[in-house]
Order: sequence, then structure tokens, then C-alpha cells
Amino acid sequence: MRSSGKLIGLRVSPLFAAGLAQEWKPPPYADLGAEREVELKLGSKLEVPGILCLPKDPGVFPCVIFLSGSGPCDMDSSVGSVKPLKDIALGLAQHGIASIRFDKATLKHVQKFKNSTTITVGDEYLDQANDAIAQARQHSEIDSERIFIIGHSLGAAVAPFLAQTDERIRGAVLLAAPSQPLHRAYVRQLRYFASLDSEPVEAMQELIAEAEQKADAADSGQVTSAKDLPFGLPASYWESVRELDPARVIVKSQWRMIGLNGNVYSAINTMLVCVFLKDLTIVSSKEKGYLRQLIMMCRGMWI
Repeated sequence: MRSSGKLIGLRVSPLFAAGLAQEWKPPPYADLGAEREVELKLGSKLEVPGILCLPKDPGVFPCVIFLSGSGPCDMDSSVGSVKPLKDIALGLAQHGIASIRFDKATLKHVQKFKNSTTITVGDEYLDQANDAIAQARQHSEIDSERIFIIGHSLGAAVAPFLAQTDERIRGAVLLAAPSQPLHRAYVRQLRYFASLDSEPVEAMQELIAEAEQKADAADSGQVTSAKDLPFGLPASYWESVRELDPARVIVKSQWRMIGLNGNVYSAINTMLVCVFLKDLTIVSSKEKGYLRQLIMMCRGMWI
């Protein structure tokens, strides 16, 4: 603010960034103390911290490996006071299922990713995920033949690709799996948000046009400067995104899979999913609220 009392600018920070947000609280179903947590170090190239969450009493358990969504997510996929992956891990432990979750390399090694011109989705996920699977199989309390993947958002797109490379993985749970590549989903999200305005907003229309132009550049397959590509990520990253093609991988697979999507979540287009997954049963929940509205897409029996 100037000495004249006039405002120069306004900066808005999330409450959790200022330490004012409500702290995480365990979900109603969680019985804290009904699990054991073991700290892990994961990744042969870029090491990250992880947590093995085991049921309280000793035994031999199936295990799930969590894959977070896009961006620099921590092991809980924290958004303010919400920690969905931690919540799920606690619930699984109470039902006799172990889990491994870990900070993404994009969170712990920011500069290496920022300065790289050869970054891929594999660098973002696979090194740590494969190490998590390997450590799970070597653990005395984990059934090495009953390992599953739980992927959220972009992690749900990576999950089928990961399962494809390891025939011993038993199946996957896909949470809010995107029906389009990341850069195309972003354009559609922007259009959705723009549709909420009563009148067109010029700045939003410019943002959409820029996002479309960069998405087209990413799909062209041509070597393009990172500044002209979505999110400033290099061409190598978008080439690896094109190679994922999760819907077609799932169609060709025989894995047990279940997909859970919020039907008001703007990153997902259920009709696009159905084009590829015609043999899947879809059940839409009538519950209101982002975290409770589900579309269930099931292949085979989930055990």
C-alpha cells in the first residue's frame, strides 16, 4: 500500500500456507493405533521418503502401492488439511491390507526436474514405484503375489502402464483417472470453468487459446522449446505422456481393475471413458459432494 493509502497489489495465500487452516483429522472410520508405520527410502536414482503402513497385528498381508496425481505431491497427496491417501491407508490397514505411499520426486528434487530437458513421466513415477514394489516383495509381512496399485489422477494413468511392465501385479484401483492426456484435460477444465461465468471473460478466453496452442504443440511430436509447451515441460515429457495411452492398455489387459471417479470432477469425461471401456459396468452415485460422488467402472472381481 502506498503512503497515500492506495492499494498497489493484492496477494491471496491459502489458509494452510499461513498456518491458519484446520489441521488434518482422521476420518470417522479410522482407529488410530490400528496400524504400524515403517519409514522407507525409495528410488535408485532420485531418493524419496516413503511410509509402509501395516495392520497392527503381525501377519502376511496383501499390499497396495499408491501413485499420487500430477505435480509435486507429498505422500499423503495433501491439499490443505485434506490427506486422502493417508485416509485410505488407515482404512486399508484396518481391513488387513498393507500399503506404501511416498513423496514424489517432483517434490523432493525440484531443481533437477526444473533444469532437465529430458524429463519423462517415468522419471516422475517409475523409479520410486518400482523400488516400492521390490521392497514390498522382500518384506516378510507382505504377500509378494498380492501386490496392487492405487493411482490417483495422473497416477491412475500411469498405473496401467506400470502393471503392463510387471506381470506379477495383481490389479489396480484407478481414482479420478483422466479420460484424456494431462494437457488436453487441462484445456477442458478451463472451458468448464469458463462456462460457469455468466458472460465471457476476456482473460479466460486468452488463457484457453494459449493452452490449446500449447496442447497442439505437445501433440505435434515436433521438437519444441519448453516455453511453448504446456506447463513449461520439455518435449520429452509430452512424448512419454503420449506413450502411456492408459485406456487402450486397459482394453488389451486381463487385469482386475476398478475405477472410482467423482462425476462432477472437471478432469474426467465419463462418455470418453465409455468409448474405450464398453464392457465395464458403470454405477453413478447420487450423493452430493466432490469426495463422495462416484462412478464405478469394474473389470472382473476385485479381491
